[in-house]
Amino acid sequence: MRQDSMGLAPLTPTQAMRGIKITALARRNALRLLASLVLTGTATFVLFGLVFGIAFVQGGSMRPALREMDFVLFSRVGEPSRGDAVILRMDGPRRIKYVKRIDGLPGDTVDIDGQGRVLINGAALDEPYIYTETQRKTGLAYPLVLGENEYFVLGDDREHSCDSRDFGTVLRKQIKGKVLAVFRAGSGK
Repeated sequence: MRQDSMGLAPLTPTQAMRGIKITALARRNALRLLASLVLTGTATFVLFGLVFGIAFVQGGSMRPALREMDFVLFSRVGEPSRGDAVILRMDGPRRIKYVKRIDGLPGDTVDIDGQGRVLINGAALDEPYIYTETQRKTGLAYPLVLGENEYFVLGDDREHSCDSRDFGTVLRKQIKGKVLAVFRAGSGK
């Protein structure tokens, strides 16, 4: 068998065809891998950029439902309802995110009576998730009538919550999503 100047024997036609097939298969597999990575990246962006989000809980204002260092999966689609735990983004120098519960919806009249109950349109709100009375804080005049796209939000731990009693109503555009699932990540202290 003849050898070339490098000391290698020339390929037979069968070996050459096998090499071409292997190269084509490798290219096809690389393209499939690239396509699946692009598809996975696009699906991840759509799911977690447009449909779902993840946020960490900071502070204890939503105890006992949510604790410090829990992380929550939230949905960015749909309209919030009374009783939903939601993610809020408060614009300002630090763009703070809060997790609060919606008590008042657009058009509602919100009041807090002398017994520490939240009244919505004159009726006491059933709030099985709280363990302390709700106290008014200075700065808001009650009863408060919510305008179009305005929501009244409160933390579950009313004694330790910065909420609508402090910063006023929130607009629909500030509500980033409804909490769907909670994952315990911290010690729960």
